[in-house]
Amino acid sequence: MSRLIKTEVYSKQSRRIYPERSRRIYPERSRRTKTGTPTSLDARHKVAIQHNILQRFWHSRRFGESRKILAGLKAQKILDVGCHGGRFTYEISKLFPQALIYGIDISFAAIEFARKKYQKFHFIVAKAENLPFADNTFDLVTCLEVLEHVQNPQLVIRGIYRVLKPNGTLVILVPTENILFRIIWRLWTKFGPGRVWSHTHVHQLQDQTIRDLLNKEGFKIDEKKDFLFQMLTFIKARNLK
Repeated sequence: MSRLIKTEVYSKQSRRIYPERSRRIYPERSRRTKTGTPTSLDARHKVAIQHNILQRFWHSRRFGESRKILAGLKAQKILDVGCHGGRFTYEISKLFPQALIYGIDISFAAIEFARKKYQKFHFIVAKAENLPFADNTFDLVTCLEVLEHVQNPQLVIRGIYRVLKPNGTLVILVPTENILFRIIWRLWTKFGPGRVWSHTHVHQLQDQTIRDLLNKEGFKIDEKKDFLFQMLTFIKARNLK
């Protein structure tokens, strides 16, 4: 059985293995239009971007900064950990048009959507703490706004180190948890459309915490960039195998 077939079998089983955790950490609550028809992940994203200037600004800066920090890297095989519906995976692919790209997420609904929306990539249902890939598989791993949602960030970083090739690159995006971010997050999740994401941040990963996680698992930080009024931070690190 090939490696790809093995991962596909894993993904089919994961709907049964991780159902409750999937609902709790990655909410899939569908919204309905006035006619009662559920809207898709893609439709909700487009509505948010088109009709909310703040969300449009937020997302455009995230995508713009991701292109900057990934620019100049060379990768033939890429893994996007916590890819959800695949939008960030798609943005990453624009910089690596020839690369073989995989995405994993614990949400079955999100992966099902991503497979239909972005058919050129390989999407798998899996836990970030238990990556279903062989050692030394990927040149580049991205983990974008994921670590704050998982129960054990240390296991996630350890698994990423394992599947990266020697001298491979890890790119992380996390909220800085500064005062401005906490205020906006509180308002958005209590009174705005972000209510569905309330209580999904299970960790506050501040600067020193992230550095300690990476250093402990054998990574060397090459670049760190705060943006959006220091509410978000990108970190680029290499493993020291």
